[in-house]
Amino acid sequence: MTGFAQKLQAGGYRTHMVGKWDAGMATPEHTPLGRGYETWLGYYQHSNDYWRKNMPLDAAGEVDNCLNTLTDFANLSSAFHGGVRNAESLSAKCKTDPESDPACYEEHLFKERALAVINAHNLSATDAPLFLFYAFHLVHSPLEVPKAYLARIDSLVEQAGGKPFDTQNRRLLHAMVLYLDDVVGELVSALKQRSMWNDTLLVFLADNGGAVYEPGAGVNYPLKGGKYSDWEGGVKTNAFLSGGFIPESKRGTTFHGVVSVADWYATFAEFAGSDPTDHTAIEANKWLVNTSLPTLHPVDGIAQWKFILNGTNARSGPLHLSENAVLRWPYKLVTGKQPYSVWQGAVYPNCTTVSTYLNDQGPAFVDLELFDNPVSFTYREKAHDRLTWTQDCGDSGCLVNVEVDPNEHVNLAEDPAYAHLKDELKLTLVNLNKDLFEPDRGYQQLAACTTAMKTGGYYGPFVDASNWYTPVHLGVRERAKNAVLRKVLETVNNPKFEKGIATLADLVVPPFRSLLMNGAGSDKCLSPDNSAELLLV
Repeated sequence: MTGFAQKLQAGGYRTHMVGKWDAGMATPEHTPLGRGYETWLGYYQHSNDYWRKNMPLDAAGEVDNCLNTLTDFANLSSAFHGGVRNAESLSAKCKTDPESDPACYEEHLFKERALAVINAHNLSATDAPLFLFYAFHLVHSPLEVPKAYLARIDSLVEQAGGKPFDTQNRRLLHAMVLYLDDVVGELVSALKQRSMWNDTLLVFLADNGGAVYEPGAGVNYPLKGGKYSDWEGGVKTNAFLSGGFIPESKRGTTFHGVVSVADWYATFAEFAGSDPTDHTAIEANKWLVNTSLPTLHPVDGIAQWKFILNGTNARSGPLHLSENAVLRWPYKLVTGKQPYSVWQGAVYPNCTTVSTYLNDQGPAFVDLELFDNPVSFTYREKAHDRLTWTQDCGDSGCLVNVEVDPNEHVNLAEDPAYAHLKDELKLTLVNLNKDLFEPDRGYQQLAACTTAMKTGGYYGPFVDASNWYTPVHLGVRERAKNAVLRKVLETVNNPKFEKGIATLADLVVPPFRSLLMNGAGSDKCLSPDNSAELLLV
């Protein structure tokens, strides 16, 4: 498939990326360099530790087939392919006491690279504009931030006359938002200092709503639900456009049309004067058809810029939100079981939710995995639904008008006046699901672990990558450690072992769930003076 950075390159753009990738890494072609970026500093998977750049359980939400022993932090360019091994990013202080060394905080390193890209851009090359994709790790779990930002957020709350934070994780998350805000401010300042701001379009968006489970600490008030659900709290996100490229008549206005995250592909291609059609995928489909494999879909994004300028809705037809939900403005049909089907208060999480969680009432994490196998905290489905605050809309579905009822309090599904509309949307969802792209993604491979060992212990491509990595020297101690680890992983990656461990986890986890759920990252009440002392609940 063709990444949109390749479309921008075709239009003459210089393309650079920092931050989260999470779009594949099996081969070099799956990396950001294989998808159209000249340089990339970031991590391949959906999360890592902000300080150590490794993959602990509270960052990954899973135990992988490499037993979470590897580091996920890479630097790619024409001159270097591999993991980041320099002292600044992986200093001894970061490994032992990370908060004492803010310079190795991951978002700091991303910011510094983004600023370097801006400052190095050749302004005299008028035919080579810049595209910079900054995929923040913030504010994803694990909740980690330099201590100075905790003091700053406390001070801002006090200055505004607010009450001190009463939970550890809400305080951490807000401090992380403050850090993100500072980063965006520094990037804008750099663009202005180089006289680039007047020609810049800044697009700021999120990929899902806030995570309301432990230890996410997100809040989507007053919307219903959160990440992993199809309610507005899960799929309606904050977004804004800025920069001198915005016409003056549109500055400070709100756009009310429906925009899918997929639409930026076509919109950016339009800016670059590139055809959004994925010709590479079309060619691949010829082979896929001959081998009876699922074919790749055509690009379904809509170029939104003219609609944003005109204030018109480009998506009046159905928008496939998931296999369980479809939106045809202004009506949305939601089917099946939906986790986190609640309305949070304006102050969430709080000591009440901490108490609820510690008393086995949720909200528990819904996506814990062991070797790609889901792990449940309970034996019974009803108990699992209670812990994950799940609402079952069934096959018939819940119907809401999100224009007049954006907080989704009124279910229209049983109203006879809407019976025909509900049936229409159900049929639409069935037809959309016929083309749902759900290929067999294979299994975790031992080769991913063994290849990473050869590169110094860093995740990365492991297929057709033997001559791709920049050579690294491994010391005697590192080679000996790898030899022992390989023996362990050979056992772990035996399918019978994996199946046995997964079965054992299903038996063992439920009776010990309180220990697991109250482990690293779980929320705690803070004392009234907002000190670091924690109260037992």
